[in-house]
Amino acid sequence: MVSGDQPWRFGPELLPQVSLVVQNVPLLIGHNIRRFDLPELEKLTNTTFPPVLDTHIVDTLELASLLFPGEPSQALDKLYREHTVQSDPVEDCQETATLYERCLNALPDLPDLVRHLAKRLLPDGATKELLPPPSSDLELCWEELAQLPLDGEWQSLRHFLERLPCATWSNFGALVFVNWLFHTADPACRRPAWVVHKFPSFTDAERAAFPSAWSDERLLTELRGFYGEAYGFREGQLEIVWATLAGQVVPLGLLPTGGGKSLTFQFPALLLSKYRRALTIVVSPLQALMEDQVLNLQKQLPGWGERAAFLASNQSAVEQRKILEGVWEGRIDLLYLSPERLRNAGVQRLLTHRQPALWVLDEAHTLSQWGMDFRPDFLRIPQAIREIHQGQPAPLVSFVTATATLKVIEDLEKLFVNQLRDVLARPMKRVPDITTFRWRPEIHTEVREVPQGSRLNVIAQVMSERRSEGVGIVYVRSRNLCEVYAAELEKAGLRAAPYHARIPSAEKLRVLQAFKDGDLDVVVATNAFGMGIDRAGIHSVIHAGPPSAPEAYLQEIGRVARQPGEQGRALMLWEERDFVNAFRLESQSRIGGPKALKDCWDLVKKRLDLPAQARWVSSLEFASALPQEDPEELTTQARVALFALEAYNLLVEGERQPARLRLRLLESSNPPGVDALPLLQLLRARGHRVGDEIDLDVRETCGWRRSSQRRGNWCEVGTPVGVTRWP
Repeated sequence: MVSGDQPWRFGPELLPQVSLVVQNVPLLIGHNIRRFDLPELEKLTNTTFPPVLDTHIVDTLELASLLFPGEPSQALDKLYREHTVQSDPVEDCQETATLYERCLNALPDLPDLVRHLAKRLLPDGATKELLPPPSSDLELCWEELAQLPLDGEWQSLRHFLERLPCATWSNFGALVFVNWLFHTADPACRRPAWVVHKFPSFTDAERAAFPSAWSDERLLTELRGFYGEAYGFREGQLEIVWATLAGQVVPLGLLPTGGGKSLTFQFPALLLSKYRRALTIVVSPLQALMEDQVLNLQKQLPGWGERAAFLASNQSAVEQRKILEGVWEGRIDLLYLSPERLRNAGVQRLLTHRQPALWVLDEAHTLSQWGMDFRPDFLRIPQAIREIHQGQPAPLVSFVTATATLKVIEDLEKLFVNQLRDVLARPMKRVPDITTFRWRPEIHTEVREVPQGSRLNVIAQVMSERRSEGVGIVYVRSRNLCEVYAAELEKAGLRAAPYHARIPSAEKLRVLQAFKDGDLDVVVATNAFGMGIDRAGIHSVIHAGPPSAPEAYLQEIGRVARQPGEQGRALMLWEERDFVNAFRLESQSRIGGPKALKDCWDLVKKRLDLPAQARWVSSLEFASALPQEDPEELTTQARVALFALEAYNLLVEGERQPARLRLRLLESSNPPGVDALPLLQLLRARGHRVGDEIDLDVRETCGWRRSSQRRGNWCEVGTPVGVTRWP
């Protein structure tokens, strides 16, 4: 306790004296004093304070929440806690006094409408007396709301506020809501979480101002407010948007490739950001898709587009921290991430504290097609949503795809919606509810039998003939072919670039931007450059061999002719040997039956009796059990095996961690060995020199089973995965 400049430290034996002091001071200032400190003091001293004490209190948590409603947090900073685990009451008092001074300086900026409303809504006392009187007529103040960039039901809000009882702290949330409205033009304005949690009248006032029902006319007005007066809904978009916002079903939005699927969830996300500063999470299968959609938003909607970001594992720690801080501080309201990033414990903690209002599964068919084969984290999304929203209101959920087969629809219902039945309490529904397949007649397809050795010449000829029409995409089945084809097409005089999962993040962004800007004639890609990639002037998609599935073919040729009036060409090259190779690769990519799964269990179960910090298994240790020689494919199969073992209630997979090496570069007169040469080339390319100390992710080196020699012992490094026994 501080009086004037004099601190008074007291222990338990002096609590009765403190109780007497607080009842007799003319002004009692504290942070969360009304709802925490004084009730605790009453319990400790077995005292009931007289009601009049309430009129002497100024709670800086309340005052700061009213005056700065858009700030990320109104908690004390307590910077001294960096050096100690214990709170310092004197430091807290001094920080509270500083915050109080800041509040006093901000009082003149309080809108007149809030001053008028405070006179009626707040109880008499020191807080109310601090607020300056209004300087304009109440009717004129209500007209100020109409000047805000929000389409609110202001008359409904006024009626709600006028019906509230007078002079009670339960009205505080509604009062903060009104002041918050005047701050929402600031892109950094955050939703006042503490007020929303403690004072239901905030949400009640919000419902009065912004009813959840959206008319078609209002949605069209908002759409044009974001995208321009010439904009309108395309076929099927309005129905999906309405179903998403209404929250009565989990819509499975079905539109053909090029039909504008991304708008059906980006537009609701923008509305939720504009009116509630609410967060939307888009779980997306491909980084290229995330990058493309975020870049498009930022280009189309300067200002609002800056509120969108994507999170990827190959971003630097600084990049990821900046994005996560943006989500926490309310600068980012639309976040794209992969199912694997959603599993990250830090990401889930963040989303628990800033809970999403809307979850979107983009390209939802991938949950069915990829979930059990090589990306089991798709099947963990429902559990993450359950844990993040535990005990809280259910969020909105939406699916979008262009290829929803009956199997995909069945899997989405069984593996996602039914897993959250008690949380969402709503069924899945196809929107628009159509059953017929709609082909895009502007895409002209051709299948040509061409031997593998002749395909590069055919591709070069087609792309050269049509280079003046824009850009083309060539799809291949491997990263190696990506690099080879791109290099050969460059030699043929075409501006070509490869794109696949192993290309560094900065290079991916460069290729994607060059693709959009027309600086490339052709992109040679794996399916990492597929769903959602969008720009005008894509004249051709060539498959240098049959794709993995008919759905993949439809998705990939859907990049062609996406703008009104465009015509495009889809050419697939094949020979009978392709299908033999495809079946061989398919069999290699699977675990290998019950025996392989049992062998994996025999490997893992030995770790479960070890201390928690030792329950780790490297993906390379699964090599004896799984039929895979490629280290990345082995890591994938290992995680699929762990997911299968978890489904049998044998274990719980922990967080996946990359294996890192800490190296000091020393000079040597000996030539590098075959295994070390790729690593040496990588380090030289990055500008490292003798004497440097570096941390290196082993996935950044190339080759199978990288080895590091230390004190004469060789050790293999892979991707460690934590496991624990099923509870």
